[in-house]
Amino acid sequence: MKYATPGFYVLALVCFLLPWASVTCTVPNFESSEDDSKEMKISQTGLQMITGKNSVRIDGKAPTEEERKEMEEDDSPMNLNELKTAPLLIVFPLALLIGLAMSFSRPRIAGIAGGVAVAIGITQFAIGFPITEKIKEMQNKAATTETGASSSATAPMFDMEMDKSFL
Repeated sequence: MKYATPGFYVLALVCFLLPWASVTCTVPNFESSEDDSKEMKISQTGLQMITGKNSVRIDGKAPTEEERKEMEEDDSPMNLNELKTAPLLIVFPLALLIGLAMSFSRPRIAGIAGGVAVAIGITQFAIGFPITEKIKEMQNKAATTETGASSSATAPMFDMEMDKSFL
């Protein structure tokens, strides 16, 4: 196969709408003395990275209105309203769409568009994803609050696992 087929571009566009970065945190309930911590999974698709949005699941379910309000509080450790965007990724679906359109008539241009999309994806992976950068920032802030000094170690406030997956 000398050039990418239209199916490659369709598959890549579908993958753009799937989660690219996912973070799972165990957040303790500070209001209760019991050990009833919640598992929170936050993920971003390629499209959400462009807009600065995210998807949140708490214990496998969508958060209730009360939980949403709690997370939106400015002093909440899980305030995700201020996520940075990934403007570089705007070019990614455009390159894929150009590749898809050109794959029928101009396969050489389609191949170049596919190469551009791959280069953008690799570059964004190297730069980092907004959700994981925000979580690292929150960890450092929590660690500074707990110890009084800057530290990149996991804060005792919450445990975190990051799963960065790319296409």
